[in-house]
Amino acid sequence: MIVYIASSFSLIERVDLIAERLENMGHTIAVRWWDRTWDIPGEGKVHTTDLKERYKDLDPDEFYRKPACKIAYESDVKGVLNCDIFLFMADDTPRAYNGANVELGIALGAGKPCYSLGVMATSALYYAVTRCKDEHHFLDILEAHSQLKGMKK
Repeated sequence: MIVYIASSFSLIERVDLIAERLENMGHTIAVRWWDRTWDIPGEGKVHTTDLKERYKDLDPDEFYRKPACKIAYESDVKGVLNCDIFLFMADDTPRAYNGANVELGIALGAGKPCYSLGVMATSALYYAVTRCKDEHHFLDILEAHSQLKGMKK
């Protein structure tokens, strides 16, 4: 199964751990957004985690004109649209998420099965997201999806 994991940069350690576990189980991570580097002409190497820090002094218009922003956007949207399962990794307490919420909206709009780990804020728009009580619960669901997908072939 191809899994897209959406989250926050502050949760990268948790994201990386579940991604590694999923890959060890034979699944594919759609996009490792938290660990990629681009070689941008005129700017050199830009790592995903550099985007906010490197460009923090730019006004929004300048920020969004940066090639790395367009590349990141296109890569992430493609990953969401190509995944079989979408996982939203939230923190232990509800809080705001920026890009992850956009990715979740794309996944929901595309009819992807969407799951969450952690505590998301309450919103009627999260209605279609299946909340998993823990990682084991999510892995059980993923296994069931894998078996169903295998039966369709």
